[in-house]
Amino acid sequence: MKLSNLLLPVILFVAFTLVFQSCKKDNNEKDLVQTSEDYADAQELFNDLSLQANLYENGDKTGCPVVTITFPESPPFPRHIVIDFGEEGCEGPHGRIRTGKIIVDQTDFYFNEGSVRTFTLDDFYVNDFHVEGIREVTCNGRNADSLIQHSIVVTEGKVTFPDGRVITREASRTRVWFEGEDTPWNFYDDKYRITGTASGINRFGDNYESEITEPIIFDMSCIYRLVQGVVTITTEGHTIIIDYGDGTCDNIAIVTIDGEERTIHFRRR
Repeated sequence: MKLSNLLLPVILFVAFTLVFQSCKKDNNEKDLVQTSEDYADAQELFNDLSLQANLYENGDKTGCPVVTITFPESPPFPRHIVIDFGEEGCEGPHGRIRTGKIIVDQTDFYFNEGSVRTFTLDDFYVNDFHVEGIREVTCNGRNADSLIQHSIVVTEGKVTFPDGRVITREASRTRVWFEGEDTPWNFYDDKYRITGTASGINRFGDNYESEITEPIIFDMSCIYRLVQGVVTITTEGHTIIIDYGDGTCDNIAIVTIDGEERTIHFRRR
């Protein structure tokens, strides 16, 4: 038997193994990039609940959504607010379609120390993404720099994608309101500095944990909101670092996965 005939199966096996390992690496990298995008999407979807309450808590201004406010005998607080986007949905700024209900229970104006805002959701969707969970925002008064500070806790957070895949989220954050306080009824000039942690399960069924390692800047005047800051995510032995940039309003972030850097463009849900 010729030597070439003996070597051929070995060569084919080695080639197959190399191709398989390369494909597996590529798929792992794609999954990790997807995890970073999903993290940003979930964060923004839950942050958006406060904006909706700010827009509609004082009554229905547009006809869609329909807003119902239940006041106590001695108004204005505590109040129970139902923001109903209906089954057909309402199109908001930037083309987002919301359906279902956001329910807000509020003890006082959100910038007053000790006030608590509790958000629950009833069959609530944003552009076909089903959002569930409880979000509680507590005003802790002013910090050492005389800026209003809130603690934000998300429990039982869950986002179901149109393909049926799910991500979960539990989060504990501190939010500092550092611009826009002098115009309390104009929410689009507000800027917040956010720190904290989050954890959950990604769409691939893997556990993840995250920490904001450089404060996130949340800019209400920007369509993409997240304009600066760094988040570190760990999942299944991998480390993902998301750098949202220098404050420029764009959907670009630098993602470093196990030391390898790439540029990605986040979606707008």
